[in-house]
Amino acid sequence: MDPFTAFSLASSILSFVTFAGTLVKDGMKIHESGGLEDNATLERVIIRMQAFRSRLDRPLSSPQLGGDEETLQNLLEESDKVATNLLALLGKMKGPTGGGLRARWASLAASWRNLIGEKSRKDLEAQLGSIEARATMVLTRMTRDGEDCLAGKQHDDKLGDLMENVDELKSLCSRLKPLSEDTMRGIQSILDVIDRACADRVLNALKYDTMMERSNSVSDDLFAIERDGDYGNAFNWILESGENPGSSEREKIAVKEARRRFEGWLSSSAGGIFHIAGKPGSGKTKEQLTRWSVGRGRRLKMVNFFFSMLTGGLQERFDGLYRTLLYQLLSDEPELISKVLKGPWGQASSTKRDVNITMEEKVQAINDIFGANASIDVSLCIFIDGLDELRDVQVGDMMDLVNQLRAWAAPTERGVKICVASRVDWPFMSMFDREKRFVLHEITRYDMERFVQKRIPADKIPPSDWAHIVKEIPKKAEGVFLWVRLVVGIIRDEIADGEIPATSAILEGFLPGLEHLVDNILRSITPRNQVKAHQTIKILMATQSSRIPLRLLTYSFLDDFERDPTFAFGDGFPGEQESSTFAQARIGDARRRLYTRCKGLIEASPDDGALKFIHRLVWEYLMSEDMDKMLAKSNPNFNAADAASIILLAELQVLVIGCAPATQDQVWF
Repeated sequence: MDPFTAFSLASSILSFVTFAGTLVKDGMKIHESGGLEDNATLERVIIRMQAFRSRLDRPLSSPQLGGDEETLQNLLEESDKVATNLLALLGKMKGPTGGGLRARWASLAASWRNLIGEKSRKDLEAQLGSIEARATMVLTRMTRDGEDCLAGKQHDDKLGDLMENVDELKSLCSRLKPLSEDTMRGIQSILDVIDRACADRVLNALKYDTMMERSNSVSDDLFAIERDGDYGNAFNWILESGENPGSSEREKIAVKEARRRFEGWLSSSAGGIFHIAGKPGSGKTKEQLTRWSVGRGRRLKMVNFFFSMLTGGLQERFDGLYRTLLYQLLSDEPELISKVLKGPWGQASSTKRDVNITMEEKVQAINDIFGANASIDVSLCIFIDGLDELRDVQVGDMMDLVNQLRAWAAPTERGVKICVASRVDWPFMSMFDREKRFVLHEITRYDMERFVQKRIPADKIPPSDWAHIVKEIPKKAEGVFLWVRLVVGIIRDEIADGEIPATSAILEGFLPGLEHLVDNILRSITPRNQVKAHQTIKILMATQSSRIPLRLLTYSFLDDFERDPTFAFGDGFPGEQESSTFAQARIGDARRRLYTRCKGLIEASPDDGALKFIHRLVWEYLMSEDMDKMLAKSNPNFNAADAASIILLAELQVLVIGCAPATQDQVWF
């Protein structure tokens, strides 16, 4: 028996015990306590009892009952017998002496007491007491053991029935005979479980597949640089005291001013928006924000969102922003859901259909949470990256986004802090307060130098040349950290191959600007690998446009496809060699081939192996008309959609179907 059915049965039994117990002990109390309306008749009492009996007359379907199921079955049978007995007694009151069905119940209390008799009353009270005690034990035990089961989506269709039974039980207990403390604790536990189940249904309605994906923007560069550089805390100087870093006196002054502005925003008791071209390392920032929050007598809650044209879909729309922020906020504060999303909460607790949350409800919920009167005892800080990647003409443009953010951060007791990142574009530069902004590329040369120092071995290049490279690469980057990262990667490859290039060759080989660098990288790929690189780029573009992830295991079948485009339909595929161990080996080989062919322009996620362009700027350039013509010319007979279909099918067979061969009509997209 599933937990929801068991809880519903136990609640029905206790509701019956509550009503019947009050009726047996003193029928007048039903009227006085409001268990029935003031003008209730004998007919109404009988109908109520018949309703209870119909719910109790439910033999369990399991052929072999055991434990709590057997106890519930016995309780149902005993309760049904008591209900039948009480109905028989109530039926006797319909006679001429009782006044008929239309008689007011309030006038029948004395007749009822005489009819039921003292001995019969005590016997019935004892029976009902025994039923209540055992039902309470079952309820308590199921609550303790079944909470995890109750949270599952597979029971959504039974949540409404359980809510109805528990609500009736609570109503009866508040107006009639109170249950024991153990029973009430069990009921409260059920209510807590129901609330969690309803909260999960609402949260699931907010969640979407790409919600937690980061966009390939400035924040990704920083995390990648920290990982690759093996020193971490990039840009933490913005919060460090002491000497200002910088490659020149002008940059040191700019760093000092940036630090003053950012620390002023962090330490201010008010909210407000800070606008930067990237996000500083999270460690020091969180410490400062925590002190700000504690100073206000609240705990800190940080949420974030990344607009992303690369990911697309909800990640570039207002709806994605609202759903992500609400999901993060309400996951930690589930008690707020019933207050700020009343309509969806009602759906979650009463309907078997999926919960639907309108755009208006999402906007109002966020406004309520961010408002001064919101019943949430936290200080809120929101990080939103890639503002310039918003694409949502049906709802609003970038000016609308700025106005929405300013409304959220308006001076109130709530004091919401919002840190945003974008390109140096209008309307962001004109609509955000310039006193709460710094432009990252004006003050990042110091960090670029640190990165070059860390990644290019000093013992492989003459000292004077090495020092010159450390200064010149950041200078030529013109503030684009990605440019530095790619150039350093190429130099490291040359050193690993035993080639020690001359300083002039290193610096002259890379022109400023990302487009020139991408061209340089593509030309540097060997002719044998260039074809594969172009195929990889086209397949990744095809799968991204269809919102289908291209993982390393899938990519590992590209060579198989080139040898035989029908390999996935053969009787011998997948063979016994396609085991999980063999799949891991393929993934490792695919990761190495990906870098050899694409030189870092495409990388695989360390989490799920999904391929992605290293940055949106790379993707935009490769999507340009000139690049599209170049890719088509190099592979005139290559159909990226066909290739993607076959290698995705191969992955599906290896992971799911095993050794069962597929036919052509089984290709699923």
